[in-house]
Amino acid sequence: MKGQAAPALLGPGAGAAPPGAGALRRVPMAAASAAALLAAWFLASALAPRDYLPSPAVVAGVLAENLRDSESYHHILASLRRTFGGFLLALLGGTALGILMGASRRAEYLCDGWVTMGLGIPSLCWAFVALMLFGLRESGVYFAVFCIVLPFVTVNVFQGVRALDAGLVQMARAFRLAPRAVLRHIVMPHLVPFLFGATRYGLGLAWKATAVAELVSQQDGVGYIFSKWFGLFQMPQVLAWTATFVLLMLATEVGVVRPLEAGLTRWRREVRL
Repeated sequence: MKGQAAPALLGPGAGAAPPGAGALRRVPMAAASAAALLAAWFLASALAPRDYLPSPAVVAGVLAENLRDSESYHHILASLRRTFGGFLLALLGGTALGILMGASRRAEYLCDGWVTMGLGIPSLCWAFVALMLFGLRESGVYFAVFCIVLPFVTVNVFQGVRALDAGLVQMARAFRLAPRAVLRHIVMPHLVPFLFGATRYGLGLAWKATAVAELVSQQDGVGYIFSKWFGLFQMPQVLAWTATFVLLMLATEVGVVRPLEAGLTRWRREVRL
């Protein structure tokens, strides 16, 4: 049968991956990629003028010293609170708006231009707008993160609704399912992969937005620390706090996003070419 021959035609790597195989293959490849990056960094620091680009060992030492300081955790927790708070608001708002735009052409025509405009406004502009509206209050950071992330979540969810099989909706109407049941049993399960795509991209934007907003308007947080050490031209500290940001993002991805995605998308059959 043609359906049985397709995996062979695609090659030995095609077909459904056995459970856990992706994770087992990811670890050595990720380690090799990180080792290559560190080697390139070490070589660049050796060739650069002294004190211009510190080596990975120097930055690691500064990072370890920072983590022994209790004040560092105050800044880290402040940034985490603002990042996740603003992102969750944007995720809820963007999901609702994206579903509305996908379900109603009037809503799409009304909101499409505004969403497109939101995609093009730089993060720094929102940070300054938040500063002028909210002053030095923390609510300004939430506002900036929300405004920056919302359009990207909306577009992702909107495209997910547009990709929904119309036959499923017609079948639901034929069986006289209530709109709430259609949303719960058809639309939302279909949107799960799109929501996790929006989550990955939106969280990355939220981290950046938080750092920019804190740099402009706050007296604590990782963005504020960036500004402080940049003003003192302390490259090891700048790179150490950049590494801290990266580690926080990786911890969120590996410890929260991937386990949730794996648990909610077990029904999907992964096929790779």
